[in-house]
This record gives sequence, structure tokens and C-alpha cells, in this order.
Amino acid sequence: MLTALRDLLTTTARALGVEGALHLARVCEVWEDVVGPLASGAAPVAVRRGVLEVACRHPAVAHELRMRQGEVLEALRRRLPGAPLTALRPVVRLGS
Repeated sequence: MLTALRDLLTTTARALGVEGALHLARVCEVWEDVVGPLASGAAPVAVRRGVLEVACRHPAVAHELRMRQGEVLEALRRRLPGAPLTALRPVVRLGS
């Protein structure tokens, strides 16, 4: 039986306790394509229990991401099938 490499990586990451890091790496690969110009002021920093935490350089960027949460999550789910993303949590971190 053939198993998709993505499935093997996910299973291995889960067994090693680094599944969130694997999902974060996948999100980072497509982030700029998904959020466009907002990517210059916001960066994904963690995936915990399906919540994508995003460090934002300015409150306006965090607000925009909150307003577009549904759209961003849907785009990420389309680009990353199987990624367990249920929510987006923008956090203002000046200088990040």
C-alpha cells in the first residue's frame, strides 16, 4: 500500500510531538500568497490546537487579520489540505 509523504510526515511529527511546528512550516510557505501585502506586517509564529497565532507589527494589521479571519483560514485550508486550522489569533508584537 502506498502512503502519501504528507501523511507519513504528519504521523511522524505527531509521534514526536512536533505536529504544530510542521503545520506552522507549511503555513509559512504559503503565507505571503494568502495574505498579500499584509505579510510584510504579520508573520505566523505558532499553531496550537488548531489556532494559528500571528505576530503583527501594528494594531491595524492585527485588526485587518481579525476582520479577514474567515477568508484567510479558508484560503489556508484550500492550499494546505489536512491542516487542522480552526482559528486565527493576531497578536500585536512591536518590532517583530
